[in-house]
Amino acid sequence: MTRGKLAVTGLTKRFGAHVAVDGVDLEVDAGSFVALLGPSGCGKTTLLRCIAGLATADAGSIRIDGRDMSELPPWRRSLGMVFQSYALFPHMTVAANVGFGLKMRGEVDGGRVGRMLELVRMSDFGTRRPAQLSGGQQQRVALARALVTEPPVLLLDEPLSALDAKLRLAMRTELRELQRRLGITTLFVTHDQDEAMAMADRVAVMDQGRIVQIADPVTLYRKPASPFVAEFVGRINRLDNIIPGIASRIAMVRPELVQLSAAGAPSDGARSDHSDAAAGLAIDGEVIDLVFVGDRIEIHVRAGDLRILSTRQSSGEPPPAIGTRVRATWRRDDLLVY
Repeated sequence: MTRGKLAVTGLTKRFGAHVAVDGVDLEVDAGSFVALLGPSGCGKTTLLRCIAGLATADAGSIRIDGRDMSELPPWRRSLGMVFQSYALFPHMTVAANVGFGLKMRGEVDGGRVGRMLELVRMSDFGTRRPAQLSGGQQQRVALARALVTEPPVLLLDEPLSALDAKLRLAMRTELRELQRRLGITTLFVTHDQDEAMAMADRVAVMDQGRIVQIADPVTLYRKPASPFVAEFVGRINRLDNIIPGIASRIAMVRPELVQLSAAGAPSDGARSDHSDAAAGLAIDGEVIDLVFVGDRIEIHVRAGDLRILSTRQSSGEPPPAIGTRVRATWRRDDLLVY
C-alpha cells in the first residue's frame, strides 16, 4: 500500500488575538500533489509549519497514515521539508548537506546520498559548497536533502520564489516530474496562481486562515466557489451593473470568453444588437490598450465607467487598434453569478 496519506482535522493556530489558521480540514491522498494557494498572510505557511511540527497548533489533529503526529517533535515526524530560503549549511559541502538528516538520525548512508544527488542531477557537485552553486542548483540540493531519509510526505514552502522567471518555469517542470517519478505525497505552498494550477493534482485556496475551496485546477478555474476564488485564480471581468435581474448579486466572466466585434454588430444571426445589450450580454466601448503577453494578447476596452478585458491567442486574428469602437459580447452560460 502506498504510504503518505496526510489528514489534517480542525487545525487552529493563534498568535495572540489573531487566528492565523482557523479550523482547517485537509486531506492529501498518498502519492498526490496538492498546492496550498493564497495571498500573503492567509495562513498557508503557518499551516505547513504546524504540519511539520515547527509551530504548535492550538487545536486539531495531524495524521499521517492514521498515526497522530500532533504531539511529536519535528524530527520524529519523519517529514521532508524544503524552505523558501533552502536553508543549506554554508560551511558544509553539498554531499554533507544532503546527508545531514541521515547523520542526525544515526542512519547509515548506504549510498543514499549519492543516489539522491544523481536523482537531482547534482552528482558532479558533491564537494562544492552552497555559495558555489546557482539558485536552481541550491534548490536541487535542498530537495535531495529533504528526500534522502525517504519521508512519507514532502512539504515545500514557496521553493521556487527566489528563482528568476525562466528558471522557475524549468524547475516547475522538473519538480513535478520528480514527484511523479517518486510517487511521494507532496504539499506545496505558493502565492503564484499559475504555479499552483500547472503543478498540482488539486489546489486548496486559502483566505483568512480557512480553506475556501479545494478542487482540481480545471474545476477551480471554471467553477470557482466564490468571487474571491474567481478573482484569485485568474483574470476576471466584473459585470454586476449591466446584467439585469440579478439585483445585488455579483456577475463575472473570464477574459478569454469575451468576444469582440465592430461596435453595433450582432453577436450571432439570431439575436439583435438591442436584445444582446438589454440581456446584459453585450456592451459597446473603445479599445484603450493592447498588451502583448507572449502567447496571448490582452485587449482592454473602456465602456463608460466599466473596464472590460478580452484575451486572444497572439498567433490568431490581429486585435483591433487602440481607439477602435468595439462591441464586447459573452454567452449567458459563461457568466459566473454569486
